[in-house]
Formats: sequence, C-alpha cells, structure tokens
Amino acid sequence: MSTPLELSDEEQQRRFRIELEFVQCLANPWYLNYLAQQQYFQDPAFINYLKYLQYWKSPEYAKYIVYPHALHFLDLLQHAQFREHVITAERTQDIHKTQYYHWMYYRKPATETQGDQSLPTLEGVPPSLDNNTDLHLEASEFVNTNNNGNDQISMQSQ
Repeated sequence: MSTPLELSDEEQQRRFRIELEFVQCLANPWYLNYLAQQQYFQDPAFINYLKYLQYWKSPEYAKYIVYPHALHFLDLLQHAQFREHVITAERTQDIHKTQYYHWMYYRKPATETQGDQSLPTLEGVPPSLDNNTDLHLEASEFVNTNNNGNDQISMQSQ
C-alpha cells in the first residue's frame, strides 16, 4: 500500500493522464471563461494548482502536449489581470478570434533558402492579423498602467 506521498505506478499514470487532459483543456478560451464564471480563479488553492502545473512546460512533459496554446494560456493564467479578463464573453470572444486568426494565417518566417515568399495581406483581415504577422498573446497586452499607477485591462494590437 502506498503512502499519501508515494503513488503506485498505476496511480502515477492516472495522475499524469488527468493533469495532461486538464492542461490541454486550457487551450480552449471558452473553457477558461467557464472556469472564471464558476469562480475557480478566486480560489487560492486553484491558483496554486495552476502554478504547480507549470512543470508541463519542461521538454520532458511538453512533448506530450498536443495543443501548444495550452502552455501559453497556462502562462497567462499566472497573472490575475488575465484571469479577470476572461470572465466576460466579449473578451473571451476576442481571445478566441485572435487564436483562430493565428491558426488560420500564421506562417513560419521564410528561411534564407526560401527567400522572401511572404503572402500578400488578405482583404477583410485586420492589418494586425495578416499572414505576415506572428500572432500571440502576452500578459502585457492586457495590462496598462494609468497615471494613478493602477492597472487597467485591455487588448492591445501590435
């Protein structure tokens, strides 16, 4: 019988699968919205759990991640401003759109052997979301400091 600190191989595998599935769920902005709506982000124990899950960023674990955005959102969830940001449907929709445009239009930069074969800007796509732009969300995109030194949350285009 294993002690609370020692897990059997079967228990370790089960824990691995559960944590992997949870971390990958974080790639879905609407799941983040659900967690915010259910006030999980108000629970200090849950915030500590998110900190604990940072080990998934190490190469030995990251190789099992199918949805790399999950790790990026895990990073963003370390910031209270982002956790507050995803509570509304409108803001979550903005994040979802950014993620969608990234999937749809992101291209790897041309290598020296390929030359400059960048795609033309598409009509109807905002300039900040065209083919030639690396799309990503940073915690700094959600936080501005006003004259009073207070943080304000906003989406900034780059």
